Amino acid sequence: MSWFLDLFTDDPDKGILYKETKAALAEYLDSKIKAKGVLEMVDGPILKIAVNEIDDWLLDRIPIEHEETVNNIVMDITEEDFDSFTEKLADLVALIVPTPIIDGTEMESDIFHTALLVPFSYLFKDFQALADKLTEMNIPIPEFIQKKLPPQGGN
Repeated sequence: MSWFLDLFTDDPDKGILYKETKAALAEYLDSKIKAKGVLEMVDGPILKIAVNEIDDWLLDRIPIEHEETVNNIVMDITEEDFDSFTEKLADLVALIVPTPIIDGTEMESDIFHTALLVPFSYLFKDFQALADKLTEMNIPIPEFIQKKLPPQGGN
């Protein structure tokens, strides 16, 4: 039964996220998830439990020296700063994941950033950031992305 009670406690020595970051993430997720009826009353506590479990999972996989970066990435999500989020996440992935030949180069971070922009542009519906990054890297913008961009001003 103690495992059940552990779900509701926030052990500061466990996990990689700061207490404030966890609270902001749980609140952000709660604002995005529109539950109805009885579920609305319990979704907040359930999300807090989920955030604590994610925090424990992250600690097992990300070295503690990246604690501040991980917290900044999560706060970018809660502030909906899509471009900063993907850029910081790409830099973190580039530090953690060894890549032969391009390891430690700017190209490595650019490749991770572009790879992350594709799924997250759909998730956050921010296709302009993806188009800007592709243009910066001299990569033609695919037609399916061009269709998602807002119309350009002018005549």
